[in-house]
Amino acid sequence: MIFIASALLLSSVDITVDMTKDPLFSRFTKFISDHRAGVPYRDELETLGRFTAFKANVKRIEERNKKGKEKHGITRFADLTPEEFRNKFTGLRDTSASLKKRMSKIDHYVPSNFTLASSVDWNAKGAVTPIKNQGQCGSCWAFSATEQLESDYFLKYGQLKTLSPQQVTSCTTSCNGCGGGNPINAWDYVNAYGGQDPKADYPYTSGLTGQTGSCAASASEVVEDISSTIGYMISDTPADEPNMLKQVELSPMSVIVDAELWQTYVSGVITASSGCGTACDHAVQITGYNAPGNYWIVRNSWGETWGNDGFIYVEAGDNVCGITTQAAITTPTTVAKVHAAHVGKERVEERKAGKGCKAAENPTCKGIGDGSKCVYSGCMKCHDDTTWNCDTCCDACTKTTDPTKGVTYCAAPKDVPDFMMH
Repeated sequence: MIFIASALLLSSVDITVDMTKDPLFSRFTKFISDHRAGVPYRDELETLGRFTAFKANVKRIEERNKKGKEKHGITRFADLTPEEFRNKFTGLRDTSASLKKRMSKIDHYVPSNFTLASSVDWNAKGAVTPIKNQGQCGSCWAFSATEQLESDYFLKYGQLKTLSPQQVTSCTTSCNGCGGGNPINAWDYVNAYGGQDPKADYPYTSGLTGQTGSCAASASEVVEDISSTIGYMISDTPADEPNMLKQVELSPMSVIVDAELWQTYVSGVITASSGCGTACDHAVQITGYNAPGNYWIVRNSWGETWGNDGFIYVEAGDNVCGITTQAAITTPTTVAKVHAAHVGKERVEERKAGKGCKAAENPTCKGIGDGSKCVYSGCMKCHDDTTWNCDTCCDACTKTTDPTKGVTYCAAPKDVPDFMMH
């Protein structure tokens, strides 16, 4: 039926090449039926353009299937050029040098030939929320950041909550929403704002609209927070892949990859022989490691119908797809005490603007602290190791003494999460 409709459409205009006679046209009409629910393109010009992209992808699929061990085939992205695919369905951008400096590196001091004898699957252990779908929005970075916070929070507090990637997409001003961003920037935003909303209260819409959307976050709705440390880097060079193997025993990881080959991926393990590049353009999450097959179990954000029920397998040990370029975890903390402070509307706006309070405004600590935050006159101020001298106004909050400076501060600087101390 689609074939006939397409043929009738094309016969009404003067097109130099009759697509209906092309040997690949029947596969193209099947693609339209399978992945577009039979909905035709807007006009004959778009049909010709999509068919041209489709034929180029069929050629790529044939070439890729000759190289690696994985299987490539017709996916819902088969009518897109590589450039269109990258712009619509990836979205990674570099973070700033200043934010990278805040990400201390965790070194597990394992040898370069370190291996894991047993497999690890955090999805099977209940530390991973269901597969999400970023849709036609370059918000992969928001999904990777959100998923990592969900997992890290579960490992620290025993509660698995599905958070809102829409909040991060729309509200992280240091990123470009559907135009791209970085998980590290997302974590910085969550920390500065004071938490992340649940998905139920702030549902994802950018995948359908393709638009970033205006920020509509509500401080009263946040359910998980991130400490001022933001997170820790596990790997930023190929030599760190053994460090990643040790880390996956302790937690999942947010990682970035080159996803060019993933446009046509169907199943199997992408290996060093697959020809996957290292020009990272996509952010995802490592959720496990398969020891017998020596591959990473990677969670994507393109829905459950893509790949292996939403997952892809990437060979470990050779920096395949640039997977060692930025592997990181975040530092979750509870938001219960933030709610207990009854922060007023004016103070919430100050927090969103990054202003905070000055000690001179009211030198009396309200007595609410969790080791990284204190509340001053209803205003929450996040601390680092050089802020708010305890002797001045923070008697009720957690204290620590820095022997190198001879000063006692309100919060211990950069505490390592307790789940990292196994």
